[in-house]
Amino acid sequence: MKIRIHEDTVRIRLGRRELGELVTSQFLLSTTRFPTGRLRFGLSLDADLSGPVVDCAEGLVGIGLPREAFSTWARGQEESYAFSTPLEDSSLDVLIEKDFPCDSRTDCPAGEDLFTPTSLQLWD
Repeated sequence: MKIRIHEDTVRIRLGRRELGELVTSQFLLSTTRFPTGRLRFGLSLDADLSGPVVDCAEGLVGIGLPREAFSTWARGQEESYAFSTPLEDSSLDVLIEKDFPCDSRTDCPAGEDLFTPTSLQLWD
């Protein structure tokens, strides 16, 4: 899971294996360790959610996603799943993207996820 944070935006890129793990197990966790602690990002799928929810507590950023809607997106051709959640004075924008550049390249082994700056078009 690749995570980019800039002010009130979060961008998460999921490789093919990570997306498959999330859909299968309903949970995905990424941990970055620091000398004095750790920062964890967790994605979970929940059948009872009508929309996405985001929480941050004790070094864990948790994003809950409605299982049916997210699973439909995961199986489809759309590259990104985006939503906003209100903050006190603005909103937090979250973008989850499929990181599958090899879908459009013939020199990548099937099922492999590689980052290639030359692969600009991911979907036909």
